[in-house]
Amino acid sequence: GIPVNTTTTLKGINSFGGEAPVQKLDVKGSTPDYLEIDVTVSLNNPSNLTVKTKDVSLPAFYGSTQVGSTIIDELTLLPGNNTVDALFRYQPANAGNAQAQELLEKYLEPLNGQTKPQTATISIHGYQGADTTPYESLQEALNGVSISAKVKGLGARIVTKVTINLDVRNLFRGPEGKPQGTAKISARNVLPVAISLTHINSAVSGYEADGTTPFPGTLSKLDIDLKFDLPASPATGVQGEEITSDDIGPVTVDAPLLSADGGAQATYLTNGVIDLDNIITTTIDGGYTIPSLKYNEHGVPAPFSVTYKGERLPDSGAGNPAIDIAQWLNGVDTQQANDVLGYLTEDTLNQIQARDQFFSFLTGSGALCKATDIPLSVRQKFDPNCQPADTTTTDSSTSTDSASSTDGAKASSTSGTASTTTSAKATTTKSKATSKSTTKTSAKANETVAAATSTVSAA
Repeated sequence: GIPVNTTTTLKGINSFGGEAPVQKLDVKGSTPDYLEIDVTVSLNNPSNLTVKTKDVSLPAFYGSTQVGSTIIDELTLLPGNNTVDALFRYQPANAGNAQAQELLEKYLEPLNGQTKPQTATISIHGYQGADTTPYESLQEALNGVSISAKVKGLGARIVTKVTINLDVRNLFRGPEGKPQGTAKISARNVLPVAISLTHINSAVSGYEADGTTPFPGTLSKLDIDLKFDLPASPATGVQGEEITSDDIGPVTVDAPLLSADGGAQATYLTNGVIDLDNIITTTIDGGYTIPSLKYNEHGVPAPFSVTYKGERLPDSGAGNPAIDIAQWLNGVDTQQANDVLGYLTEDTLNQIQARDQFFSFLTGSGALCKATDIPLSVRQKFDPNCQPADTTTTDSSTSTDSASSTDGAKASSTSGTASTTTSAKATTTKSKATSKSTTKTSAKANETVAAATSTVSAA
């Protein structure tokens, strides 16, 4: 025969063009060691070779951190574009690694806490010594693969609302006389796998009276263990059933009710909307725990209520909870005054007076004077009008002689009647004067609260 010696050049795969567009990504479940995520990608085979193999495992990186591996059980690549199903196993060496968790953050969290989704880029590439395939003849080729995959996030707004309640008995219950309330979180899962929130570290910010202007700075912090289970959603990115947590709290507001210096104040949490900057510990169905996932959501609806022993306070019609509280305090009895103020010490009263304009109403309305659980001497330091509680006395001279004459008894009775009548008149006169004074002072205090609220809101 005629000897033939021909060199043939075949175009290589060339790392699939360096890109692997992600068509679909669904969290499938987990084990205590890793998350399992179903992925569908497009791979371009620029050669005219058909490649078939199995048990491919390509290391995946986010930034400089290896976050897991992409596993392909059966790989068949025809010339041209191919759709390939794979399993992405999220398994960083350290579950608490900040960069690794940032990948999950970008997948779930909306951009700047609003509504737009974020995009994260994963690098899939081998390296010398990587266990990419059990077939030695393919190891060198697969270790040299380098692919970039862009993952579009969900921009999920998982928290649907936060319902805030302030019981007036806790109006000054916090450290330094700060308000304390409770909250209920309502949320919808957007993943087709159940999740359980076990810890929340949250910084809460409020809005000014218009409900659209964020107030800069944190007004409250929450750092609490809980068990808040969210069932799986019907599909990735689709909101599931809304679940509402039990009461969370007490939550201390790190601001006075009405700021004396025009700064942060608790009423900025009462305007129907809040911002949440969270670090969450959550466990995925199957057992994998994400220890410190950052998830921020801004403009969260936050209905607010003020109650006393579970009953809403009457609405003043002013659209301002501070004025609602002021109006209610104007008519409290001794028990109610003690519930709201009776636990306060002189030092705490001084702290409240120094920073909270609302303090003027406590004295002006007479509520502080009615809080008899506070020593009279302390109350009088803040409101000199406070008087001792009324006492009932018996005149012993009218009852010491049981054998007194009838005339004496009549005289005593007449004297007693005259004394009672005179006392009643005096009491009525004093009561009218006190009522008139209290009403005048209360009205002035009401004006102070309204003016303070208006001034701070306009600032």
